[in-house]
Amino acid sequence: MTPVTPARLPVVPPTSAAAWLDARAAELDAALLGVARGISGGDPVLFAGDRLRFPKEKRIDDQKVDPAKAFAARCYGLLPTMRITDVLSQVDRWTGFTSHFGHVSTGLPPSDDRGFLAALIAEATNLGLSRMAEVCNVASRRALIRMQTWHMREETFRAALGCLTDAIHAEPLSAWFGEGWRASADGQAFYLGGPGEAGGTVNAHYGRDPIVKIYTTITDRYAPLHQTVIAGTAGEAIHALDGILGHESGVDLSALHVDGGGVSDIIFAVAHRLGLSFEPRIPRLSDRRLYAFEPRARYGKLAPLFGQRLDRELITAHWDDMARVTDALRDRVVTPSLILKKLVAYRQQNSLPPRCARSGASTAGCSPCAGSRTRRSARSSPPNSTRARPATRSRAPSRCTGSAVSATVVMRTSRPAPPRSTSSPPRSYCSTADTSIERWPRCARAA
Repeated sequence: MTPVTPARLPVVPPTSAAAWLDARAAELDAALLGVARGISGGDPVLFAGDRLRFPKEKRIDDQKVDPAKAFAARCYGLLPTMRITDVLSQVDRWTGFTSHFGHVSTGLPPSDDRGFLAALIAEATNLGLSRMAEVCNVASRRALIRMQTWHMREETFRAALGCLTDAIHAEPLSAWFGEGWRASADGQAFYLGGPGEAGGTVNAHYGRDPIVKIYTTITDRYAPLHQTVIAGTAGEAIHALDGILGHESGVDLSALHVDGGGVSDIIFAVAHRLGLSFEPRIPRLSDRRLYAFEPRARYGKLAPLFGQRLDRELITAHWDDMARVTDALRDRVVTPSLILKKLVAYRQQNSLPPRCARSGASTAGCSPCAGSRTRRSARSSPPNSTRARPATRSRAPSRCTGSAVSATVVMRTSRPAPPRSTSSPPRSYCSTADTSIERWPRCARAA
């Protein structure tokens, strides 16, 4: 197996708490003063009492034809119709991703390429090995089970996915979609049916049926980076950093975009300490509070929008504790979702989470300020930000399955997306319907 170089995080020079707080306080103060000066001469309808209001943008007429979409449709029509098996074989010749599915004891790649690809398609499409053995004459059910048992594991899927991500970023055409150092993450809801309903939870946002979520991270070149299965009612914020820290590709990433579900002051703090630019799409900006080191009266019309004043001593007292947490994440000793879940769960007994939130508030305060200098920039979402994904119905599948090659097949055969945007991740072909979350290793393999 060819080793995959792990991604490198931006280098963050060591600094003391006093020096960091001085620099952060000066930057935050300058940003808030700039916004206050801009709003003073702005539209008075921006304020309604002590709340900041932003008028909604006018909807684009759906009757108007987008020239870019029409051109993309014509290009898509030029692509020949191909069998999925031929596409997978061609992708394997380009990338060699099947060599990462080593045997559990010998480490050798699959000896029967066609049989392995048949088992992989059965996993990706939720067709099942028995049905796949019936509809194709490549291998028997026993041979497909043998391929699945000895070659398809969580670590092999991760290695193969990293290989495909590196191959996509190496293509000159992929540079047209993005610069390659940004990533976006969002969750997709999948309805469960049949016996799998017992393993899901009901989220009122998606209706009355039980669901699970697959939280996916992709790069701005539409390369799949990481996937993880979470409960339907689980918060997405604690999983926001899992993909950018847990992938096995050689892509260097320094910015992360999420939608409103991934916004958290603690994520702002951890991302900043890791040298990452955390750029979420903040929902309901009028309901949020600003924080500063200086008194609120210093910022004029923004004064009613401020919450508690930031305390330097609280941040300084836990500076070393926060450094140990971020060092553990940087060295991949622990996954971000695990440590953040523990910190949030022990908020009453542990004083570190609120201190991290205070530190993150100083960073989060610059995010809306940077985009609110004009009314238009305040209403628009950051580039490559994610949007809410509609739930995908998956009725009574036989088992939870996943494939590391699905996104690459989509890249090669589907319509290209508009340039310079990762507003929505590629469609996921992983469906879930087992009776217990702990018994869903197949979906994790796509990560």
